[in-house]
Amino acid sequence: MTTLAPETPAAEQSGSAERAEGRWGRWADPLIRVGLALLPFLFFWRIFASNPADRLAFAWGDFTQVFYPFRAFVSAELKAGRLPLWNPYINAGQPALADSQLAVLYPLSWLATLWSPGRPLAMTDLQLEAVLHFALTGVFTYLFARQILASRRGALIAALTFTYGGYLTAYPVLQLGILEADTWLPFILFAFERGFRRDTANGRGLVRFSLLAGLGLALAITVGHPQSLAYVTAVSALYLIWRARNAGWSWRRAAGAMMLWLAVGLGMSAAQWLPTLEFLRLTPRADSSYDWAAGGLALRDLAELLLPGLTSRWYTLYIGVVPLLLAGLALTAWRSRPQVRFWALVGLAGLILSFGGHTFAYDLLYLATPVLRLFRSQERTSFVFSFAAALLAGIGADLMAVELEAGRAALRRAQIGARGLIAAGLGLALLAGGAWLLAGRVPDDPFSWVMDRGVFIALLAGLALGLLALWGRGGLGRPVFALLLAGLVGLDLFTTNGRKPLEPPPQEGYYPVVGAVAAMQTDSAGPFRVSSEGLFPGDGNASMVYRVEDVTGNSPLHQAAYDSFIEKVNELRWWHLLNVKYILTRRQFP
Repeated sequence: MTTLAPETPAAEQSGSAERAEGRWGRWADPLIRVGLALLPFLFFWRIFASNPADRLAFAWGDFTQVFYPFRAFVSAELKAGRLPLWNPYINAGQPALADSQLAVLYPLSWLATLWSPGRPLAMTDLQLEAVLHFALTGVFTYLFARQILASRRGALIAALTFTYGGYLTAYPVLQLGILEADTWLPFILFAFERGFRRDTANGRGLVRFSLLAGLGLALAITVGHPQSLAYVTAVSALYLIWRARNAGWSWRRAAGAMMLWLAVGLGMSAAQWLPTLEFLRLTPRADSSYDWAAGGLALRDLAELLLPGLTSRWYTLYIGVVPLLLAGLALTAWRSRPQVRFWALVGLAGLILSFGGHTFAYDLLYLATPVLRLFRSQERTSFVFSFAAALLAGIGADLMAVELEAGRAALRRAQIGARGLIAAGLGLALLAGGAWLLAGRVPDDPFSWVMDRGVFIALLAGLALGLLALWGRGGLGRPVFALLLAGLVGLDLFTTNGRKPLEPPPQEGYYPVVGAVAAMQTDSAGPFRVSSEGLFPGDGNASMVYRVEDVTGNSPLHQAAYDSFIEKVNELRWWHLLNVKYILTRRQFP
């Protein structure tokens, strides 16, 4: 039987060394978890800045145009003592609870309602909810990595890399459902791993912790982003099967554990997914096509691994210079560490599929798994790559145990890799600098940015090389080395990704009540609808904030029959049929 990394003799010696650290060893894990919980407030400090001139907010997009109006509607209904079953404010009325992206039954979405009593939900309330999920992601990833790695150092690096890497700090910040669903993957894996270890001890652990993993799955379901849920479920299921077989279980017993987990998760969330499945059957997505679904990253986006922002604003593949070095170091332990093989293959699969129709691998997936035809934007599978790469980076940090010969060999390989990155960064800076000079030193020329980036790569690699040299010579203790290495990773990721999803908030506010809106809100002459033609802020979704019933809206899920009705019936006729009283338009009428 092949054992996991923490059960190898090298890992046992490393773990024994950590246990011998005395008082620091007893308090280290709680302090790290508290630090990871507080760190997102530093990463997003400009959202909470006391000086209005320093304050930034999440960029205008799905967060402000879709998720905020949805959650503002749900919050208002809950404060009025009503469970939001129906949403009368968009598309002449449509299901609310069944529209999973409203997250009506997601318990953590109720927090924003609880901390905004007596007033409408504010944009800052929802931003705080997003920041809270970054805190949970960091803590959950550390808890899982701490189970499968031999050192706190590796677990801390894994948590920082995944939480603040290019993927989660890109559009998942603005598409709140993606961020909140992804949060529960490390929680589920942590519950599985705890279950396996308790099962080894007393034979009953996995049953109890499968209930905890089922809770994580149920929470991911109620978040309401089916595509992210599919990735969370797939990675969790693969890990459960691989871990069971790695522990010597029979296929029958592994299948039983899988069924228990799924039964708990689906049972606890049935009130959400049953109506959502019915609603999905009635939406235009039931008739999706390959061309609609196959979009993804371009192959040139691989440059994001070292040059984030070169090909797009929402770079997702960047995990950091030092984590990339450590992940490469982990691959040298391919034969000795089963976790390396598993996460390397999972990460490679996520990377390849993130290119969508640009490679034939997606075509095979499209043909083999009809349910995934409902999902577009295949670049979102870079979530799987980001998580796997973060764990590989943690394993790489784990390998450098200088009290062991294998650790010293790993340290030497890491130093060679750091020198290579220094040379690559300086070479890139020199080439880009030469091209910049030939172009006439234009300040915003792309070559100037590449030159700066090359210098930054060389700087980070140089600092890493110096830190590794001190570690190898015994000049640093374990806690100091771990904190300095984590600080270097944080410097990189906070510098590169810290302001990516942020921009100055609009001076007039997100949803100002202009004269026409005020007239509609104060019109008490019976029920009526408006046809905003998408001219309300949020592409029509402001109707949920203004509490005005609109015949338009911007929702990923809506009824196909309503689209057909609007398309086939004469406009004047459906205005009358839907009781439209006010029309906002830029058109000229006879």
